[in-house]
Amino acid sequence: MSKVKSSRQSNLELLRIVAMCMIICCHFVTYNNFGPTNMFSDKVLALSMLRLGGKLGVVLFVMITGYFMLNKTFKWARIIDLSRQTIYFSVIVAVLAYAFAGTKPDLLGVFRMIFPLLMENYWFPTDFAVVLILSPALNKLVHSIDKKR
Repeated sequence: MSKVKSSRQSNLELLRIVAMCMIICCHFVTYNNFGPTNMFSDKVLALSMLRLGGKLGVVLFVMITGYFMLNKTFKWARIIDLSRQTIYFSVIVAVLAYAFAGTKPDLLGVFRMIFPLLMENYWFPTDFAVVLILSPALNKLVHSIDKKR
């Protein structure tokens, strides 16, 4: 089984890229105003399908990532890197919001920007950090289950 995992699995990597595109489409639909739509129009159906695809994309992305992490050892460096990246993008977004919209963060906003994972500023990185922390226990659980189950 480890021989299969050591080789490159382009099909799963491609599926993960498709999942990312589905998530981006969902965000595009969710955070843009497409104007009034008729309840039974093609426009509403298409927008709803893109939104649903984003939710499916999140599930696919997490499952594929979990599959690739199944035999990896736990490292705090992964959580630190995730936190560092989240802080970086939080600061960039705050600077852009201040530069273009004139919004100033309050004290709570500054704390959320500095500690985004602890303050649950963004749901996905926070949940992903929890999954990374729980990964040794989850890996033991998966490896203890026999193949029939």
